[in-house]
Amino acid sequence: MQILGYEVDPMSGERVTYGAQDGRFIVKRERDVGPALDYATALRNAAEYAKQGIKDNLQHCIHIPDTVAAKMLTEDGFDPYRRSAKEIRLFLRQNRAKYANLFTTSGKI
Repeated sequence: MQILGYEVDPMSGERVTYGAQDGRFIVKRERDVGPALDYATALRNAAEYAKQGIKDNLQHCIHIPDTVAAKMLTEDGFDPYRRSAKEIRLFLRQNRAKYANLFTTSGKI
């Protein structure tokens, strides 16, 4: 791919690269999702966080970074922004090997 240019969003850290290959214009988006996945792991390992959520009648179950949502849409044809919480949970359970690190609880949801 011949790179024509790029830009970086200072707020999100997302890097967008513009290029051309075989007569096609290509836009490639990249972002380090490591901190977001570390956040989900920390919540999953914090037993008190889950207990407090259950007591408050609201449990945080899944954390999906924007770039992972875009990957779901492009690779799997699943748009988490247009689906209900139950549909997202079902999709992630069916694709647990690929998206297991998005869960913020180790309990049953």
